[in-house]
Amino acid sequence: MKDLTIQFNKILILVLDLNYSIFLINFSNMNLKFTKELKRKSFNVAYIFVCFLCFYASSSKAQVFYTETFDGTACGPTSGCDPSLVSWTTTVAGPQGANPNRFYVSCQENGNAAGACGTGCGTDQSLHVGNVSTSTAAFLFCPAGDCGAAYDDTGAGERTNVRAESPTINCTGQSNITISFNYMEGGEGLDDDASLVYFDGTTWTSINPLAKTPTCGGGQGQWTAFSMTLPASADNNPNVRIGFVWKNDGDGVAADPSFAVDDITLSVTSTNTITTGTITGSPFCACATVNVPFTSTGTFTAGNIYTAQLSDATGSFATPIAIGTLASTANAGNITATIPCNTPTGTAYRIRVVSSAPATTGTDNGVNITINATVTPSVTISANPSGTICTGTSVTFTATPANGGTTPNYQWQVNGTNTGTNSSTFTSTTLNNGDAVTVILTSNAACPTPATATSNTITITVVSSLTPSVSIVSSGSTICAGDPVTFTATPTNGGTTPSYQWQVNGTNAGTNSNTFTSTTLANGDVVTVILTSNDPCASPLTATSNSINITVQSSVPASVSIASSGSTICAGDLVTFTATPTNGGTTPSYQWQVNGANAGTNSSTFSSTTLANGDVVTVIMTSSSSCATGSPATSNSISITVQSSLTPSVTISPANSTVCTGAASSFTATPTNGGTTPTYQWQVNGSNAGTNAPTFSSVLNSGDIVTVILTSNSACASPTTATSNTATVTVQTCDEPVANFSGTPTVMCQPGCVNFTDLSTNNPTSWSWSFPGATPSSSTLQNPTNICYSANGSYTVTLIVSNADGADTLIQTGYITVGVPVQVSIVGNLVINACEQTVLSAFPADGTYQWGPDVNLLCETCQSATVSPATTQQYWVTYTSPDGCVDSDTTVVVVTDIYTYFMPTAFSPNGDGANDVLLVRGRGIDYINLKIFDRIGEKVFETNDLDKGWDGKLLGIPMNDGVFVYMLEVQFCNGENAKEQGNLTLVK
Repeated sequence: MKDLTIQFNKILILVLDLNYSIFLINFSNMNLKFTKELKRKSFNVAYIFVCFLCFYASSSKAQVFYTETFDGTACGPTSGCDPSLVSWTTTVAGPQGANPNRFYVSCQENGNAAGACGTGCGTDQSLHVGNVSTSTAAFLFCPAGDCGAAYDDTGAGERTNVRAESPTINCTGQSNITISFNYMEGGEGLDDDASLVYFDGTTWTSINPLAKTPTCGGGQGQWTAFSMTLPASADNNPNVRIGFVWKNDGDGVAADPSFAVDDITLSVTSTNTITTGTITGSPFCACATVNVPFTSTGTFTAGNIYTAQLSDATGSFATPIAIGTLASTANAGNITATIPCNTPTGTAYRIRVVSSAPATTGTDNGVNITINATVTPSVTISANPSGTICTGTSVTFTATPANGGTTPNYQWQVNGTNTGTNSSTFTSTTLNNGDAVTVILTSNAACPTPATATSNTITITVVSSLTPSVSIVSSGSTICAGDPVTFTATPTNGGTTPSYQWQVNGTNAGTNSNTFTSTTLANGDVVTVILTSNDPCASPLTATSNSINITVQSSVPASVSIASSGSTICAGDLVTFTATPTNGGTTPSYQWQVNGANAGTNSSTFSSTTLANGDVVTVIMTSSSSCATGSPATSNSISITVQSSLTPSVTISPANSTVCTGAASSFTATPTNGGTTPTYQWQVNGSNAGTNAPTFSSVLNSGDIVTVILTSNSACASPTTATSNTATVTVQTCDEPVANFSGTPTVMCQPGCVNFTDLSTNNPTSWSWSFPGATPSSSTLQNPTNICYSANGSYTVTLIVSNADGADTLIQTGYITVGVPVQVSIVGNLVINACEQTVLSAFPADGTYQWGPDVNLLCETCQSATVSPATTQQYWVTYTSPDGCVDSDTTVVVVTDIYTYFMPTAFSPNGDGANDVLLVRGRGIDYINLKIFDRIGEKVFETNDLDKGWDGKLLGIPMNDGVFVYMLEVQFCNGENAKEQGNLTLVK
């Protein structure tokens, strides 16, 4: 909660302007007081209205050579950029407190035009003074620190003396330099003030105290224009810097605004002129040389540089480009300039001349100049027809130009020798093999660079006359009567679509195709083909192939028979079948079949382990003899008799699964497919035991593993052995169980859930739990979980366990404690001085405590913790109740710099409970000495204890009403002292 008190003290000031007019200006001082709890701070904001008179007294021109708008780096509305981000720096110029105000760059104080009132963030950043987030009153109006031109002067911690400094400004060649800027400034008189300072390369000097600017009400300053001439030491000085000093004394009185500045310029006044002469030669190409004549008036100093500047394509010199210079102090000359090679095409360029000492901008040449961008010509050629040609073929080449202009020139070349005419095409019938054709393009575009370009090269391949030929092959030359035979022709130099005439014994046959098939050839027939080429370079056009003679053979009968390695087998036995062919040829093929279904591979033998009872095996043989008849031929069949294979197995079972210690355990084996006389090998834990018998008996230990291996004597047993299942018995002492358990947690806040663990001994086999008051209220699980209690109190848990030998019960009364949720709070004095301490107490006052953080904190685990932070600090406490319920609270101890005391001048020790004891009160007091004397000078009371006061008695006897004299010495914990004496009245 904040209290706001506004007080106005009227001040009248007379201001006399240069026209001898008198203005009456009314100033108001606004005193703002804020109170939060026991802490009271005062902020004074002065609103001053000052009028600056501006004069226009010369027709000379101001040449600006330095500008600072503080917009070099974008700063967010509350980011508070450091001035170094725009190349400015800050330096401590005098004594400062722990939380001094600082310079910021941002639009939080918008850089408005002169005459405008201060505003919050816009788009124009300024340099301004604001408080820091750690200052005493930051939380009242600007925790972030940067709130524009508003500062904190609450106490000594906010005392400030800081200078913002520009980067080095080179004033070489400049004289009679004027600095101009817009600013606003407030502050408490000369106690809180800004001033303009100047650095000559050696020393910082204050050159203007900067008068307070008017205000617009509500603490907003009015932007005001300022201008003055820098000291003469700035003339021609390369090491000039300017700056602004802000200081405030931390006396608790402030007056908004603080200080803000924007749009700083340094300029010189010049009466010199420069006239740019006529530029001849337009249009120009980019990269071209331009002669720039000029004349000037006035005096130019040593080191002056005349510079020719080129505008943009619209004639604007907003961003001029320097294209040539001339070091001279003469009043006329010519500058040899070069147009930049990257200059774009335009028809409204201008050129002007400027100087450096003094800085003077001349007129432009007065006439638009055309500049054409440079282009790079190129050319490519293509040929028709392309590829390989015959001797004497007419070939036409076509050129395709780029950046060639409207009428480019063409020079064709063959092997580097000029040929053809100035034309985009070139035709020749006399090209030889290997000739290289190119063309050289000469562009007539406006600004070609270079003017000529050479095309790609086309190398000619010329072929002399080609002799066609053809060869044929057949699918066979020795055949049986009626067999189809296919002949295939392979041409050489036949062209793209050759024609074919097949012949048998010289007589035409077949069709115009590169293949010929016949089934009517006779023994001794001769096959050929005649090729007619369509290749343009073919000579002669026809060619006859090689001849193929045909032999026709007589037919022979084909047959096959098979035999097997056995026909009566056990399931899974391997049986091999072998085929014997007749007239099978050199490479007969075989297709084995089982029950008419294909099986096996193309082999004279076939083996299988998967044959079933009644399966019939055959083979189909296909003769490779070309003239075999009856092919493919099917063999005889072999029928298979399969005796099923038997898989032996064995299972064992114990007579009893649980036996007492020392008793024998018996096991019985049950075989399957064991044959008439199977054998048994019993094993205990993998070691042989017992005899060759279907039963086994032995005294075992708990956990021993029993198995048996069966060996079958069945004829088709596969495999012959089998291992049984494993069997175990539990050997126990046969004692009744003992109940025991644990729960987690046993103390908790409501609602809460508990997990129980069975700790019973002697192998119980059943469990019966009882949880009265919980959900669920019972369970038969060995380890029940999530047993939940919703109401506070103490709860009993019961467990009954049992096995074959008996049962046991455990009852734990009040085993579970459920507490009520708690809420902790912190009380104590939360506003202290830096040298004071305070006691923070946590309530409720039982349970356990954990305080933090450990910042000047005494006793982290006490109910009450004494703290003495040096700066404002947050503390927290975590409280755990006796029932295990936990809660936390936080508070902030605000550290101030308030040192006060109060000495009453009257009190009434009449026993009514009000004002009965005279006490000294205050803040930040480390020590007091209070002495009270009666009217005759006798000391009636003395104390050094701030908490011990006078009750109006002397030696235990109440004194009469009257006036007494007191002497008081006070020493504050910051080392300051105060003394006071006076009268006090005792009234009953």
